[in-house]
Amino acid sequence: MKEKQRRYIKIDDRVFLSDAFATLPSGALKLWIDMRTQFKGSNNGNINATMSELAHRGWTSPDTLYRALKKLLARGLVDRTRVGKPGPYRICSLFRFTDLPTAKNEALFIKGKAATCEFLDWKPEGKRKKNRATEIVAAPLRKSNRYNYGNRSIDAPTATETVARKSGKIDRKAAPVLDSSEIGERDTQHYGNRTSLYIPGGTGTKNGGAAVEVGSGLELARAPKIHHPPREL
Repeated sequence: MKEKQRRYIKIDDRVFLSDAFATLPSGALKLWIDMRTQFKGSNNGNINATMSELAHRGWTSPDTLYRALKKLLARGLVDRTRVGKPGPYRICSLFRFTDLPTAKNEALFIKGKAATCEFLDWKPEGKRKKNRATEIVAAPLRKSNRYNYGNRSIDAPTATETVARKSGKIDRKAAPVLDSSEIGERDTQHYGNRTSLYIPGGTGTKNGGAAVEVGSGLELARAPKIHHPPREL
């Protein structure tokens, strides 16, 4: 008695090594294999994924089967060749494997088509991440554009200026030049017969500011002395 010829499930290396196939969930992978067993060499495009066809392969839940089929369609491993219709004269949907050519079948309204291999274009989400380091350096700091000190304000440094200071192109210790006309009374501190100007952000005081002695060129407003006439007796 002649032994029956055996069939093998063909898995092309383009399929096996692709991201779409290598990262398949277990349910979708099982469905792809179960559907592949229906391929007989010339019936690609006439593959179905019905419960009646796959029940003997261990499928018991239509919802689980639908979710697995949706994965295969989204990754381009299979494609629909005929849309099913419900009702008393219902027909099932038919599918083709995109890595194999499809023979024309006029009785089933299946068009002939060469292998399209849409699965090669599928990539996992988050595989390509942009490097945003250059964007962070070029963007201004997310702070107020100006620092307010008393009745004056100083522009906040940008990110590019910060990088320049770190590289030594700009002196880190450079202090802002203040116009004497912008100095208010509350910005000065009196120590005996000397007057000092308090600059926030320095290192000369306990609170992180710097006390700078005001030169003779800066005249401070003082209250005039009041002379009382002698009282008559």
